[in-house]
Amino acid sequence: MRAGLFASALMLLSVSLITPLAQAQDWIYPIRSGDTLWSLCLEYTNKPGCWQELGKHNGITADTKIPVNAEIRIPVAWLTNVPQVGEVIALAGEVFYDARSDGTVKAVQRGQSLALGSTISVSTGSATIRLVHDGEIILRAGSRLMLESMSTRREVKGVTELKLEAGEAEIDVAPDSNSRFEVKTPSAIAAVRGTQYRLVAQEGTRGEVIEGAVAVEAASTIVVDQGFGVLAREGEPVGEPRKLLAAPAFAESGAVASVPYTVRWSPQPGAVAWRLDVYANAQSGALIATHDTAAPEQLLDELPLGCYRLALRAIDEEGFNGMPADTTLCIEPAPPPPVEETPNYWKAFVSILGFMLIVVL
Repeated sequence: MRAGLFASALMLLSVSLITPLAQAQDWIYPIRSGDTLWSLCLEYTNKPGCWQELGKHNGITADTKIPVNAEIRIPVAWLTNVPQVGEVIALAGEVFYDARSDGTVKAVQRGQSLALGSTISVSTGSATIRLVHDGEIILRAGSRLMLESMSTRREVKGVTELKLEAGEAEIDVAPDSNSRFEVKTPSAIAAVRGTQYRLVAQEGTRGEVIEGAVAVEAASTIVVDQGFGVLAREGEPVGEPRKLLAAPAFAESGAVASVPYTVRWSPQPGAVAWRLDVYANAQSGALIATHDTAAPEQLLDELPLGCYRLALRAIDEEGFNGMPADTTLCIEPAPPPPVEETPNYWKAFVSILGFMLIVVL
């Protein structure tokens, strides 16, 4: 099973690298029986002389016997209707959307559809995107992601090619997905089938695999197994996989408290810092806050009432983030302060007077 997954990941990567004239912002169409370049141009594009240019774009010299399910790439700029390939399902902070159709950049709204070839930029906060082929991505502050090339036919295996131009992305591809899923950075390509991993595009590419396996290619190709990370720099062989730190242990699980509340966890050998993420709702929701700390604790003092999911991971000296630990935290109203009794002087006077009368009598 594991060997098969490794072989699949490597095959996915090699297929992507030998596509003759693969370019940015393509709609990828798997050929059906009876399709020709001419029929595709008539049905999907408005470009004069399309069928000749489409052959060149795909490295096809004759419009005959194109194999069924062969991937034909049609530039987005040629399409009569640009397909919608994703949706923003959670949002926090300032996130912007460039559809590239009218040249304007707009603020992203939750529930917004995303067109093929568009770019999502996260200034502050985060954005969670669900793609058409069983993939979800969390983008953090400072990230910029292009929905570069994709297929949209659901009856065949999907193809997703994204470009993380900068920043950090957490990617979750359904384990039973039959799609080919790639993320490119300025220095590497990561190809997967059904897995969960993180990519950071900053001074090279750092990849950390949470589940499954990822094939990472720069000047060399290496398969990274679950629980390991690698660093890739442009023009250099991919570094040797590095074992990620284990998931931290929270001091308290499923806490119910009022703010301010301090989250604590056990120190770990090899950890120089920790990252604590706060997500809205106990089970799912937007990433609303991130705290980096060098101590095994974090004060939370600005959370509104409600329940949250806390995700914690340790960071080693090379900057690799370890395996995550999760717990829930529900914030409830603070208990009212104790009521101080106001001195009752009249009651005290009556008591003293009564005592004196008893003594006199």
